[in-house]
Amino acid sequence: MKILTALFAVCGSVGTALAQNNPPAGAAAHAVVISTDYINRLVAEARTNNPSLKAADSRVRSATLTAEAVRTWEDPMAMVGGSTFSARGFDPAQEGDLAYGLEQKLPLWGRPKLARHAAEAEASTRRADVNFRVQQLRRDISKELLATALAERVVDIGEQDLSWLEATVQAVEAKYRDGQAALADTLQIQNELAERNDRLRTDRHLLAHEYFNLNRLLNRAVDSPWPLLQLPAVAPAIPFSPKTAFSGAGQRTETQSHGAGN
Repeated sequence: MKILTALFAVCGSVGTALAQNNPPAGAAAHAVVISTDYINRLVAEARTNNPSLKAADSRVRSATLTAEAVRTWEDPMAMVGGSTFSARGFDPAQEGDLAYGLEQKLPLWGRPKLARHAAEAEASTRRADVNFRVQQLRRDISKELLATALAERVVDIGEQDLSWLEATVQAVEAKYRDGQAALADTLQIQNELAERNDRLRTDRHLLAHEYFNLNRLLNRAVDSPWPLLQLPAVAPAIPFSPKTAFSGAGQRTETQSHGAGN
């Protein structure tokens, strides 16, 4: 019976390996491959939905408009007025009953130009802050997409493994009823089935958590559905290049020479 148990374990390992290398055709047909274009679409959606990014974009527009509003010359000011006199006051012929004038402030010491440079620097800082936040969001979305795709694959493999274990349990229980299997082997395969059920339940909870994180990053509803995600293809191996090796050796030699000089 130990041989039978070992055979079940080997078959299970082989089935799991085949499931990892060959995903189901139906799932692969409807899966969305994680690519740069897909990430760009999600980042564009996040820029319109994420409150922090919307606030940062508003600060950029405000700083840009402030820089454009700085004047080179102050607006001229005209003054027009009149006066009234009483019998006990001055003579209107001496003081006059109409006052007018024009005032223009000069841009002394380049103060308007300096103010414009300060406003443009503030706008540039705001734009750099927005770009930094967008790159951070792109990084978080990319990491979460990969984690979600991996969690989906783990759940898929777990469901296939559970189906195989259920069929194996039924076969072993039938053999036990016929007296062809030992009680220890039957209990062991039932225990493995229970452990696989618990592990699959945990993997599904982890997958739901990954979906929640994605919806949070995009400011969607927490129960928004997602399509099946497919991990990108493995990058090709980088071939060995003597030029790269020589460049690395040169850097090491230069570092060693600097260290010897110090």
